[in-house]
Amino acid sequence: MTDQAEQAGFDRQDDTLRLRGALTTRQVGGLWEPLLKAAQGARRLDLSGVTALDTTGAALVLRGAAVAGEATVEGASAPVSAVLKRAQDALAAPRPAAGPKPLPFVGRVGAWGWRACAPSAPPLASLARRC
Repeated sequence: MTDQAEQAGFDRQDDTLRLRGALTTRQVGGLWEPLLKAAQGARRLDLSGVTALDTTGAALVLRGAAVAGEATVEGASAPVSAVLKRAQDALAAPRPAAGPKPLPFVGRVGAWGWRACAPSAPPLASLARRC
């Protein structure tokens, strides 16, 4: 695992932002703000130096590309590309429908009464005896 624990970092050369190391949850915490600042105006995000990527790192790369505007993401290895693709697909997926509407007042009172009278979820036959 030591090969994937390489220190994450980046450098900006002209219009290219080069990322390197393991872009994982443990590594990228301190990179968010400086990387997003450096991404402004970049035309390319070079991932050829990235040794590992998880969803946190993918979120950082995708956010950096969005901040840059029209930047292309290139040089990623097959595993890094696969994680990026899954993250992009997840972001593009339709959002789940909103949850159920809140109960009207009477329904909320009923739900409260149920929780108050049946904290250990007794059988329905014993409910009348408890309340």
